[in-house]
Amino acid sequence: STHKDAPYMTDGRATSDGMAGLVGFRQLGLSFLLAHLAEAKSGCLEDAPVARETGALPLLVYSHGFGGNMDMATYFLRAIAST
Repeated sequence: STHKDAPYMTDGRATSDGMAGLVGFRQLGLSFLLAHLAEAKSGCLEDAPVARETGALPLLVYSHGFGGNMDMATYFLRAIAST
């Protein structure tokens, strides 16, 4: 493929540290437990073309809610989009 693998975290370690803070890991000195997410791949491709042979496609709208971030449901939305 000529497309680059999309990362799981858009801002790498800054995002994984932020998530650690949301779940209380940073406060306990355990941010390292989510550090691996900074380098994780999402299983998606950046700027991949839309598969047009399937006809009309649904529109997925997702809101992470207050205190969340856009990376929190990457795997969930990937699964929904692939079905």
